[in-house]
Amino acid sequence: MLARIENNRRALDMLPTLRRWSSPAIYGLETTLAKALKRHVRGDVLDAGCGAMPYRDIIERRATSYDGLDIERRISGVRYVCSITDMSAVPDASYDTVLCSEVLEHVADPTAALTEIDRVLRPGGLLVLTVPFLGRLHEEPHDYYRFTRHGLAALLGATPLEIEEISPTGSVAGFLGHQLSTVLVGSTWHIPLIKWFMFAANAGFVVAPAIIIDRILRPLRDKLPLGYVVVATKP
Repeated sequence: MLARIENNRRALDMLPTLRRWSSPAIYGLETTLAKALKRHVRGDVLDAGCGAMPYRDIIERRATSYDGLDIERRISGVRYVCSITDMSAVPDASYDTVLCSEVLEHVADPTAALTEIDRVLRPGGLLVLTVPFLGRLHEEPHDYYRFTRHGLAALLGATPLEIEEISPTGSVAGFLGHQLSTVLVGSTWHIPLIKWFMFAANAGFVVAPAIIIDRILRPLRDKLPLGYVVVATKP
């Protein structure tokens, strides 16, 4: 069952227009990240840990170029196949923007990853980073960390990168709703017709209410954030 759910979730990743309504956690992440990308993306962009490239369309409307990097080619168009802790194939100071979304928790040495990102950024370049705080174990055994606002400040403080903004992506309702959404949608996405009924029911009765509850209980985000979107600059 768990393998089936994981495969179905990966299939949903290939549908970026639907993906955000599959879970309140994904909705919170993608809406917050989309705002940051629309404000900050510029020039040549590297998507470090690109996965299924769910943000490619948003980026390409604003960027000069877009390149993907991942440890494997899950989708066509990945330029670099390597770890973000060793991007030696990427030249120094070759990108204006680096996106690194939901990757750092899977890296045993996040400081090494941030040092590499700093290396490939041009002076004045931007890092747009997303990390989880609330999250169940996934992609085991390579699931190492959850991050606080203070931990992010310490990690980035060990590099030349300077934090410009940190925004939470949601809170407890989004986290709890994500567990239910994973079961409802993830266990049925391979079944014709039923999958669309479950997707619609999940969007209306799980995703939307969780989003509303997290907005009503906004003060909880400071102590129990779902995760963060961070924007940092290279001086």
